[in-house]
Amino acid sequence: SSRQGWGRINLAASVPLGAAGTRAAGIPTNFIAFDRLSNPFTAGGQSYGVCLDVTGSTEQLRATLVWTDPAPAVLGDGSLVNDLDLRLMHGAKQLWPLPGLEDRVNNVERAVWSEPDLGRYYLEVKAHSLQRGSQAYAIALTGHVAHVAGATTEETCLGPQATSPSPPPPPPSPPPVAPTPCVGEGVTLNAESGERTLNGAGFNADNAECTWTITPSDGAHGISLKFTAFDMANDFASVKLYSKPANGSDALQLVAVFMGSELPHRSYSVFGQGDSMVVKLISRKFTQGAGFTAKYEAVSITSPCVGEGVTLNAEEGVFLHSPAWYSNNVNCTWVIEPSVTYGIRLTFDDFHRLSYRSTSDKEILGRTTYDGATP
Repeated sequence: SSRQGWGRINLAASVPLGAAGTRAAGIPTNFIAFDRLSNPFTAGGQSYGVCLDVTGSTEQLRATLVWTDPAPAVLGDGSLVNDLDLRLMHGAKQLWPLPGLEDRVNNVERAVWSEPDLGRYYLEVKAHSLQRGSQAYAIALTGHVAHVAGATTEETCLGPQATSPSPPPPPPSPPPVAPTPCVGEGVTLNAESGERTLNGAGFNADNAECTWTITPSDGAHGISLKFTAFDMANDFASVKLYSKPANGSDALQLVAVFMGSELPHRSYSVFGQGDSMVVKLISRKFTQGAGFTAKYEAVSITSPCVGEGVTLNAEEGVFLHSPAWYSNNVNCTWVIEPSVTYGIRLTFDDFHRLSYRSTSDKEILGRTTYDGATP
């Protein structure tokens, strides 16, 4: 007890004597002691290090620090006058004390490590605080342990790995991602029908290239699109419609090109079975405009040419390609066969086609193409 002491000293267990094989059971293999009576600490913060080699794990590794603390004041609170700390390291891992569990009460500190790993250990005694004079101390070590002379610092004992490496610097922050100028860009629209604002009001983006794909809900339908609002900057932005085959090919066939602020007056369609419509917006610089809104729907696939594929063999007649303007990318054929020995004469009463006066962008852009409105 604290009044009667700690019992009788077991000298045989404390100081192993005799050759191996003659020691009593439980006596440690080796005992190492350091008496620092002639080399005491004289100021707080000083330290003393011991390097150890553990060669076996069948015995506990025990490290004990003890010192005689000066008598405190008569009205003292029982705290230590001179406080020393014991620290035990293995590699980069601190075995003793656990963080936040430093002993601030006792003048005997012991670290016990059962079945220790083989290798180097570093033991350090440090003067946490000295309130009165110098402080001598002693260290005792037992187990399958040997002293490594000359290695008195953590680095010389354990090597550079004992020092905790500095954490790597955080990766650089990614550059801010500019918001896409086109609403829903990259989305495949495959509903039966809908209305989509494909870029927002106040559209203002230089060098934008945005793509939307509209796919029919099944292979028996095509796609029809009609603009309900349109405002792109002259000479610096355009909208192009393409037909994309349903066979998985990336080959696109141009349907129409639009530019300026004039609202396209008709619908545009893709009639191939299961073909998709691709809408591309391209701007170059100084682009400002309200953008565009378009309605799209899946439509039944029918031939855009009236009477296409029928052989005409009456003596005379009238036929027309369609009650409305012809569609984009059509390829229609009519056959007229004379009766008996007559030849064939064909007269066009009405004819409208696209003019190809120039193939430059400025000639094509600014008007809808393939709309049959140019005589």
